[in-house]
Amino acid sequence: MIRFGLIGDYDPEVKAHRAIPVALQLAAEELGVEIAYDWIATPTLEQDHERKLADYQAIWTVPASPYASMQGALNGIRYARERGIPFLGTCGGFQHMVIEYARNVLGLSEADHAEENPAASMLLVAPLTCTVSETTNTFRLAAGSRVARIYGAEETTEQYGTCNYGLNPEFSPLLEKGGLRVVGVDPDGETRIMELESHPFYVGALFQPERSAFRNVVHPLIRAYVQTAAGHDFRYECLYVQEASENPWSLPQAVLLRDTVTGEVPRLQTEAKAYWDDQALYVRFDCEEDYIVATMNNRDDPLYEEDVVEIFIDPTGEGKRYFEFEVSPRNVVFDAIIHRDPDGRLQIDTAWNAENLETRVTQHSGKWSYEITIPFDALGFKPAPGTVWRWNLYRIDAEQDGNRQYWAWSPTGRVNFHVPQAFGELMFLP
Repeated sequence: MIRFGLIGDYDPEVKAHRAIPVALQLAAEELGVEIAYDWIATPTLEQDHERKLADYQAIWTVPASPYASMQGALNGIRYARERGIPFLGTCGGFQHMVIEYARNVLGLSEADHAEENPAASMLLVAPLTCTVSETTNTFRLAAGSRVARIYGAEETTEQYGTCNYGLNPEFSPLLEKGGLRVVGVDPDGETRIMELESHPFYVGALFQPERSAFRNVVHPLIRAYVQTAAGHDFRYECLYVQEASENPWSLPQAVLLRDTVTGEVPRLQTEAKAYWDDQALYVRFDCEEDYIVATMNNRDDPLYEEDVVEIFIDPTGEGKRYFEFEVSPRNVVFDAIIHRDPDGRLQIDTAWNAENLETRVTQHSGKWSYEITIPFDALGFKPAPGTVWRWNLYRIDAEQDGNRQYWAWSPTGRVNFHVPQAFGELMFLP
């Protein structure tokens, strides 16, 4: 079940508010996933917003501003951006997305909205040069952008809905330099779509794609949004295997690693599987390989600078303290405890060594296999049947041309594996 948090002050008279639940359901049915949604009034997010949003796999900041609480809306948007949670902002949601980014990423604390504070010294969101209420128009999409890939084209025709305010064009170069890209413009060159490339899905649209639901049509942006949210619902069901089993690796479910940024299937396949017994967790990677970079020989050398497979395990699921294990093709080990503060800063404790950790690397039939045995005693946590931990599986692969590839079981949306909010679930079966 994927839970969507709809941030905005619900009004049944607003067409977009009636359309959004239908649009989500149409996309969910097409994708074969189950969803639920809650309307979240903006004043409720002024305080304790992290706890209130913790149960949602995706966030949508909806049209119909000014909101009852601008700060509440901005808190929700910031939460989605910083934690890698799929985010869509339409009309008013787009407008507040750019304000949040300007204030909290670019340091433009005075950035404001002309509708809500017309006397502000920095009007990042200003009246559009011409009204776009209830009209349609053709947008040009940036070649190579995620949005262009979603549409499968570099041009699209959209219904605006009612969006009378947009990005002040004076600030678009500054936002783009800071990472928030303009990826869709109208015939006059004004910004209509923006995306944050380093995020799993972070898109703002100065129109209302949800209105496609009135025609019983699944909009491509909403399909991609729901699909990304579904991808954040990773769960691995880990079999309990008796110690006497003759071939334990024939029993567990195998999963494939994908590009950690795009989620696409990479050129070389990486298959991973795991099982457990009363003593340990057993993980295996089977990696297609055509070029090896592995020169390091000592435990806790920076193996991540070369070819390596990695396991991150968070028994508490809080994302504050978790274990990292790496194994190189030379069967060299890196193991550490990671401490992560609320701002995302890491303290890496390599003085810790996992007692009785066992690893084995073999080569066969054009593949490299890595087997890792992680004793529960070394972690200080021992699961019972039904226990759920958080974890992720990764691989870094160097190519002959010098490029490096980064793959994950649960993609993080960026070239960074230390994203606990993207960890999937590890469920220990009886």
